[in-house]
Amino acid sequence: GEGYVVSGYTNSFFSDLDYFLFLTDLNGNLKPNFQKVYKRTYTDGARVLKQTQDGGYIIGGYNSANSVDFFIYKVDSAGHLGVSVPGTWARTYGGTGAEYVNCVDETLDASGNADGYIMYGYSRSFNSGTDYNFLVVKTDTLGNVGTAYPGTWVRMYGGTADESPYS
Repeated sequence: GEGYVVSGYTNSFFSDLDYFLFLTDLNGNLKPNFQKVYKRTYTDGARVLKQTQDGGYIIGGYNSANSVDFFIYKVDSAGHLGVSVPGTWARTYGGTGAEYVNCVDETLDASGNADGYIMYGYSRSFNSGTDYNFLVVKTDTLGNVGTAYPGTWVRMYGGTADESPYS
């Protein structure tokens, strides 16, 4: 490989936290053309990162626009994101309570082709509002979820106390 990709959050560039993505060479030196800060109006933080079949990256974390929600970026192999960059997008998933993503991964169909993403973490939105339960979201390749998108779904799992999945 050509190096290592790291994601997280930073407030070194703006007044609030934002997603940060960078690439190093094999010796850990930053590659100057691959340092990305994804700026939004609200506090955001990346928690998980996976490379996708197309060479891009899926980055999961949180966004605090209204409440804390799952926030996912799909970027290309150079870290680019935007309406003019095919196959890239940003999506928020959640309800009125807090959601935190712990894992995100690409899903494959029976032929081994990418057919979407699965992410999971914990949520207070869809239960009593006082305890965290598992939240699992399965999207299509563009991050869509809902009855209009076959094979996508949202599920909650848990009991009367806190639950949080990690792997």
